Amino acid sequence: MTNPREVWSPVAVEQRLADIDHLITRGVNTLADAYDKYATLKNQVEVETARAYVNHRGPAHEKKYAAILATEQLRAQLAVADAVYHRARWKNEGLTEQLKAVQSIGASLRSQYEIAGRGAA
Repeated sequence: MTNPREVWSPVAVEQRLADIDHLITRGVNTLADAYDKYATLKNQVEVETARAYVNHRGPAHEKKYAAILATEQLRAQLAVADAVYHRARWKNEGLTEQLKAVQSIGASLRSQYEIAGRGAA
């Protein structure tokens, strides 16, 4: 985040906005990759669960549990992919909030410069 003792100038605000924008752009790519991996694994889990369910030789009430056990490793991978996706999403949301905060600082700074007669509206 920002240092509370940091001295802000219009140039510093613009630089910080550019930095955050760059991080958000990179984050969107990370988020897309994480979601793609999650969606692929989710589909694999569904297909493998169905396959294990259909192929299970035993009483009908065992089919569901046998299918879950047969896909245990895939389900663990799915849980990790889900966590990675959500972490990337939360990070991007945090960066968006940070962007809004710096934009607010920029608006306040512009207002101060206008009051001092050093800027135009």
